Amino acid sequence: MRDDAACRFLFREIPESPPAVCGSRGHHTPPEHVHYAQDIVQQFMELEPELLATETIVPVYFALEDEELLSIYTQTQISSSSQGSSSAAEVLLHTATANGFQMVTSGAQSKAVSDWAITSLEGRLTGAGEDLPTIVLVAHYDSFGVAPWLSYGADSNGSGVAVLLELARLFSRLYSYKRTHAGYNLLFFLSGGGKFNYQGTKRWLEDNLDHTDSSLLQDNVAFVLCLDTLGNSDNLHLHVSKPPKEGSPQHTLLKELETVLSS
Repeated sequence: MRDDAACRFLFREIPESPPAVCGSRGHHTPPEHVHYAQDIVQQFMELEPELLATETIVPVYFALEDEELLSIYTQTQISSSSQGSSSAAEVLLHTATANGFQMVTSGAQSKAVSDWAITSLEGRLTGAGEDLPTIVLVAHYDSFGVAPWLSYGADSNGSGVAVLLELARLFSRLYSYKRTHAGYNLLFFLSGGGKFNYQGTKRWLEDNLDHTDSSLLQDNVAFVLCLDTLGNSDNLHLHVSKPPKEGSPQHTLLKELETVLSS
């Protein structure tokens, strides 16, 4: 019954996992009230990238486990055993046709989606002065998984979204007073498509860079700070493309963070 490569990998890596009818283009997940040990959940999470990278010749669907689905699985398992080397997909097809059903498909031929809508949100705070540099704070708001509704998004990237919104709230108050109105423009950006090679950010740049109302991005961006995966521990990790030059805004930010951490 495990003729699908992804399913074979699943059973090899996680023998304790609930049974899956992968050969029949299906995988059933436990009901919401069923809880597995944390180490089993962690194994599934580590396995997920492998499943996402596995190419299958048939669609693979996920469904919540219930009595009807378990009954189908049991009947398929029994029939598969009695029919020797038949795959689960072949057993299901034979069972359906033996009871007078016909498999019929209709509709236009499938084709790749060449254009799609990605929703992104932006907010701006204008600094005190003219021709000021801009600091851009970015976070993607979406998550994705091999079964999309089971994707884990609290850390990646719910944490980044929460931090960005809180920074927007704090700086909005600071910029409302002359004494704390800094000499930087601030651009807050929430992008979609983050789990698809940051397509939302790419699309937004393509749509906005040449527009006059996006002048904050034209020539004077001090730096871009991407906020991602900030909630999984008490440690913060700052990744830079190259060591910041002393006296630059990036260097100032780094020193301020080090000061806060050491206090």
